[in-house]
Amino acid sequence: MTIPISKDIRKRVINYIKKGNNCGSSARKFEISESSARRWYSRYLETGNCNPKPYPGKKPMLTNDEFISYVKHHPNSTLAQIGSHFGMSAKSAHSYMKKCKYSYKKKRLVTWKQKNIKEKNT
Repeated sequence: MTIPISKDIRKRVINYIKKGNNCGSSARKFEISESSARRWYSRYLETGNCNPKPYPGKKPMLTNDEFISYVKHHPNSTLAQIGSHFGMSAKSAHSYMKKCKYSYKKKRLVTWKQKNIKEKNT
C-alpha cells in the first residue's frame, strides 16, 4: 500500500482549484493524477478538510491500560488465566506481557512484575 500524499500538497492543490483553475490543470502543475485532485476537492467540499482517509484495520481487543490494570490486581495469574479472562490464547497474553514490559521470576508462585525502563541520557 502506498503512503498518502502530504497534507501540504493537498492544501496547495485545493487552494489552486479554489482560485478558479480546474482539476486537470492543477493535476499537471502539481504532478498528481487528475482523479486525485477531483477526489480531494470533492472531499474538501463535503467535509471541509483534505486529510487522507484512515487506513482500515483491526481494532485492538483491549488497551494496554486495561491489561496492566488486570495484571496488577491479579499478580499470581498464569498466562492461561489471563488469556481466558480477556478471551485470547495464552500465547496472545504472553505477547501483551512483552508489549507492556512485564517479566516474571520463576518461583513457586508466579509473580508478574513490570520492568523498570530507564531513560538514557544522550
